[in-house]
Amino acid sequence: MEKSVTTTPILSDATIARQTLAKIHRFLKTENYTKLQKTIESLHYADIADVLEVVSLEYRLEILKFIPRDIEAEVFLDLEPAIRSELLNYVSPDAIARIINSLESGDTLSFIEDLTFEQQTDVVRFLSKKEQAFLNEALSYDEGTAGRLMQRELVAVPRFWTVSQVKRYIKTADFLPDQIFNVYVIDANHRPLGYVSLSELLKHDEDEKISHFMQKDVFSFSIETLQKEVAFYFRHYGLASAPVLDSNGRIKGDITLNNVVNLIDEEAERAFLGLAGAANSDIHMSLLKASTNRFKWVMITAFSSILSSYIISKFDKSIEQIVALAVLMSIVVAIGGSVSLQVASVTIRALSNGEFRLVRIWYSLWKEVQVGFINGVLISSILVIMVLLWYGDLSLALVFGVTILINVIYGSVMGLSIPVVLFRFNYDPAISAPPFLIPACDMMGYGSFLYLATLYLI
Repeated sequence: MEKSVTTTPILSDATIARQTLAKIHRFLKTENYTKLQKTIESLHYADIADVLEVVSLEYRLEILKFIPRDIEAEVFLDLEPAIRSELLNYVSPDAIARIINSLESGDTLSFIEDLTFEQQTDVVRFLSKKEQAFLNEALSYDEGTAGRLMQRELVAVPRFWTVSQVKRYIKTADFLPDQIFNVYVIDANHRPLGYVSLSELLKHDEDEKISHFMQKDVFSFSIETLQKEVAFYFRHYGLASAPVLDSNGRIKGDITLNNVVNLIDEEAERAFLGLAGAANSDIHMSLLKASTNRFKWVMITAFSSILSSYIISKFDKSIEQIVALAVLMSIVVAIGGSVSLQVASVTIRALSNGEFRLVRIWYSLWKEVQVGFINGVLISSILVIMVLLWYGDLSLALVFGVTILINVIYGSVMGLSIPVVLFRFNYDPAISAPPFLIPACDMMGYGSFLYLATLYLI
């Protein structure tokens, strides 16, 4: 949600940002609340959110008292979810309801989902009947669908309206979104007949009917459409907004580019953190939550390391006879793991934005085998020469080179297939793939190198 505010962004200049933060800290420490209020009121809502994220909880609660009511909703929306949830524990139910009532419907749902069940129960009592009805309906839609992403506010007019009538409607209606991309033309049953962009509307005469120049090819989504599919089609077709239809083809809401940009950002962050073995960004979480968030992934890594160590222990006599194996096996594992993570990153991104097609899985798999073979030959050729110069043992160098080739191909195949299989069974590959991918490559790397070395060198 965006509003026109007469405040100046400070974080575009790092020096100004530091000076402003220093002033806020000084006013808080000296309890100079008059100057603190003036400073807070002069800031853009995004900068107030940034300030709240870098100060202590005690100072956050003090700053909350001086946030102007006309931008408090935007401030809360701009906060990191962990900080927002923490602060909402100190806000009264009627104040939360006031914030929710000032939000657009699309933001209302994401805001209410951050509340605990007890908070939701308390807050609902202070909401208007209209907001209560909206929330009950919106929460009935499945998570991750267009129904949860859409906003109810949109401009929909009958086909016989003129440009003048549409403009007057936009000026006088008090339930429209802050940003309007398209005007939808509907029939008597509220089904879309076409649309007109706001810029196109301004080009035509006041008395011209909107149906004369509307675009008839309306790209729409059903309520059950997955959000990742929505993001893909917005990017693929360059959409600015698109209506969401119910089972009878009637418009229930609108999805705009702003909604989709936020969705893409969240997907990208989840994919990035997933490859690092983290489900959520925990920089703003409490110590307990951050520890819990990371503990399970650390334990998975620990168990996989134990399995890898067990494989190594089976070849301890080989390592005793050829000490170079202990030096070189870590290189094999590192290269195989690096290749698998590269392929997994590309695959997860393609799956998340809809670019990857499961019907082309065999083509993609064969392509990765070919790419892995080419890279494997190049990498192993270079490393064979290095090992030969290092140890002066041609047999050791050849075994090492063959193992590198095997693991590069294996890493390429695993980097593609594991995320795809998890995606096929409705698991989030960004979070679920790394715990399977890394141990698989580690065990293959250690096992293949030590086995071939034992077979041909001892």
